Amino acid sequence: MVGCKLVTMLDGRKFFFFIKLLVNQDLGRFAEESLSRDEKRARSMNLPISTDDIINLPMDEFNERLSKYDLSEAQLTLIRDIRRRGKNKVRVHYIQLIIVDKKFRNIIRTLFAFRWQHKIVGNVN
Repeated sequence: MVGCKLVTMLDGRKFFFFIKLLVNQDLGRFAEESLSRDEKRARSMNLPISTDDIINLPMDEFNERLSKYDLSEAQLTLIRDIRRRGKNKVRVHYIQLIIVDKKFRNIIRTLFAFRWQHKIVGNVN
């Protein structure tokens, strides 16, 4: 199943943008091609934990889940690499949001300052 979102552009034309591909084993080749590098590696090494769980579980729960399985050193290394890269992606996304927010606030400040100056100049005449 493929999730999608209907987006209306400014000119009124409508386009489908794929937002998220829900990966199921039934999707076959298409799902296999859409997997990330880490997901492909996790699948090839038969990891018992999904990449989403590896990245998003709190540390205590993550360690508890790891202790339930008898994993090889290569599997443990891959799991820790996936978690590190995933956490880095989350951090980068958060920083990008902060940067966009700062730029947006600066634009709003500039806009209000511009309007205030024009209002003052307009009242002087």
